[in-house]
Amino acid sequence: MGRFFLPISEANINPEATLNESDQNMSETKAKEDGAHEGCRENEGWNQATSSAKDAVASLGDMASGTVKAVGTLASQTVENFNRRADRLSVKAGEEIHHWGDQMSNHAPSNGVLGSAARSIARRIQEGGEYIESTKWSGMSENCVQQIRRNPVASIAIALSIGWMLGRRFRS
Repeated sequence: MGRFFLPISEANINPEATLNESDQNMSETKAKEDGAHEGCRENEGWNQATSSAKDAVASLGDMASGTVKAVGTLASQTVENFNRRADRLSVKAGEEIHHWGDQMSNHAPSNGVLGSAARSIARRIQEGGEYIESTKWSGMSENCVQQIRRNPVASIAIALSIGWMLGRRFRS
């Protein structure tokens, strides 16, 4: 049988198949070096990403801290404004209640059991008005807190009762 030869052209040659053993070793060594450099680059990239993440978290913490301080300041200012307005309104309410007690006293009968009861009620109303006027909202709220601390069980019972009544009122 005769031998059959195919013409060899550059298109038929596989470049990887033609590498000799030393070329393959050089290629493997270069690939390992490139891999090592890639690992270093990956490690550097990871370190940069970690550093950036830490900076972002620190910045976020600073922003959150600033936001909390701002909200706290705003809440404090709101409470102060409320207390000032409530104090002014309680003074006005106290004056009006005291005035109402004065009118009741002036128009009450002067003699008898009815007159005595009317004057007693008027005096209590006047005292309540004076208390509200002099103590103001801030003093009344502090007195309320003191009463709750002295009588916690009764305070809880009162709060539950009020809650129950409001719940029934608004459920209907």
